[in-house]
Amino acid sequence: MQTEPDINRIESDGSTAPGDLGVCLVTGGAGFLAGHIARALLEQGHDVRSLDLREPQLRHPRFHHLRGDLRVPSDVRRACEGVDTVFHTAAVVDFVGVASAARRRRSVELNVGGTEHVIAASADAGVQRLVYTSSNNVVLGEPVEDANSRTPYPPRFADLYSTTKARAEQLVLAANGRAGLATCALRPGGIYGVGDPFYLPQVIEKCARGLLLADIGDGRAMADNTFVGNLVHGELLAARHLTLDGPVAGHAYYVTDGEPTNPLEFFRPIIEGLGYTVPTRRLPYRPMYALGYTWELLNRYGLAPEPQLTRLHCMKAAVSHSGSIEEATRDFGYQPAFAWREELAACVPYCREVLAKMKAGAWPGFA
Repeated sequence: MQTEPDINRIESDGSTAPGDLGVCLVTGGAGFLAGHIARALLEQGHDVRSLDLREPQLRHPRFHHLRGDLRVPSDVRRACEGVDTVFHTAAVVDFVGVASAARRRRSVELNVGGTEHVIAASADAGVQRLVYTSSNNVVLGEPVEDANSRTPYPPRFADLYSTTKARAEQLVLAANGRAGLATCALRPGGIYGVGDPFYLPQVIEKCARGLLLADIGDGRAMADNTFVGNLVHGELLAARHLTLDGPVAGHAYYVTDGEPTNPLEFFRPIIEGLGYTVPTRRLPYRPMYALGYTWELLNRYGLAPEPQLTRLHCMKAAVSHSGSIEEATRDFGYQPAFAWREELAACVPYCREVLAKMKAGAWPGFA
């Protein structure tokens, strides 16, 4: 099994704010990012609490898992009692936009309602700081490059995930100052690393199914990605600088690898490392966007399987969406701690393991 890099070394340079983070809660504690945040906090001596319906694999004498549901206010209140810092990472990722009422309700209840519960419970419990993991999707509409905290949200979104993450981000930022709670939001690009269960496996699945036949758009789109170690670095730096009288409170920040890349070119080391060829054929954006909408619509009414192509997939491939880390550097000293090319190359053995599991029918959701 490919080992993960030691991301705990990133905070060893002493560049922290004076305040201690105290007891920390990480929502979605069984998740990829949450597990990395929890391990980094434990390495630095913090008591860490987890809230998730799933059981994390992490075991440590200062790590305590609470089985609970973000949709249940009493579960969230129980998790927040005695906590000083909350890292809210939990979310359901659903890239369709045309969806049944039940599917839509799930995203809204977990991503928006769950965030409302985290805010309320944090304020009631006297939590000092709340760091929300948002997404660069929250400004994805028309092409945008070097976006910052002043970049407006688009008037509409193409999918449930972007819609609900934007609403949740707005709630978090609006809650700054409530009952002494300081809040901020971080906007990573696609989060990847060894053990990534979602971002890299999407590309691996397309390779395994023989669907990686062409790129969408003219090939000039540029987008952000974020190695999980860089994101953890940013999460902890932001939390340490998050005080009600400081510049971080109430603001959203891009935390990325600092080098926007064409989406297909970013995945080239993975695709070629798996023995596949990066496609050179291009398909026009607008017709593919229409095809994605049609597939979503047919799936909504049970006339087609789960879409392998959605409108958001088309936008992520063909529409530039990158943000500037300048504000994060200015306000809490963020700079990428890891070189993305090296970290992506280190993911290739893990991706080969995922591909083997897919072909053996042992990867969840792949048959």
